[in-house]
Amino acid sequence: MDPHNPRYGEEGAIYGQIYYSAGASENQQTMKGKHMAEIKLSTSRMTPPEVIDTATKLAGMLAPEAPKLPPIPNMAGTVADLNAKLTAAIAANDAYEAAKASLPGLRSARDLAAQELKDEIGITAKAAAKESKGDPVMLQNGGFEIASATHVPSPVPNQLQNLALGEGKAPGSVEAGCNPDPNAVTYEWQTTTGDAMNGPYVTFKSTTAASVTITGLTSGQRVWVRVRAVGTKGEGPWSDPANKIVP
Repeated sequence: MDPHNPRYGEEGAIYGQIYYSAGASENQQTMKGKHMAEIKLSTSRMTPPEVIDTATKLAGMLAPEAPKLPPIPNMAGTVADLNAKLTAAIAANDAYEAAKASLPGLRSARDLAAQELKDEIGITAKAAAKESKGDPVMLQNGGFEIASATHVPSPVPNQLQNLALGEGKAPGSVEAGCNPDPNAVTYEWQTTTGDAMNGPYVTFKSTTAASVTITGLTSGQRVWVRVRAVGTKGEGPWSDPANKIVP
């Protein structure tokens, strides 16, 4: 039940395209020779910014500033509720856009800090090897893994790079691909239409190639995709997510 349209869900309302009528019967569809119009809405395929634009237009026209008179009577309370939801939607959309704009800078700062930490770990390992004079017991007690002469690095895949999304051949589909990893046996693909960092992500499928066609998406909606390589010795880390408006 829609609190702003008590007849929503009755015979006069058709969903999908969505039409709203006054709920009159077929014999009452004319009044003084005039046809009673139905309202057509297409919000199901709108993006959040498009929904905000639509609500802004409706609020401005249904409750104009004085001295203009409202075109439809008794709408003040309904428009007040509409404006409250509009304010909340604008704030949420602004917060999302601000967070999205900061992602490249945050990623660069993270990668730089991680590389500096890697370098420092190497310096620490060299100092420990020197101070311990290569004593394996001392090094193991210090938290270091000892490499043997026949040691072969475990082929755990690395984080996949250069994930890119493109338009699929069919509506509601997206093509995804990344650089392959030599230690990968399969690639696991996940999608979300929620938060880019926290998801929730849902696994779409696993492939043997570093590419996939993701189907069953909603046209006009933004989708985020991430991928990881799975090898014989374990799973690699998730890639940085990529996003695209579904065609």
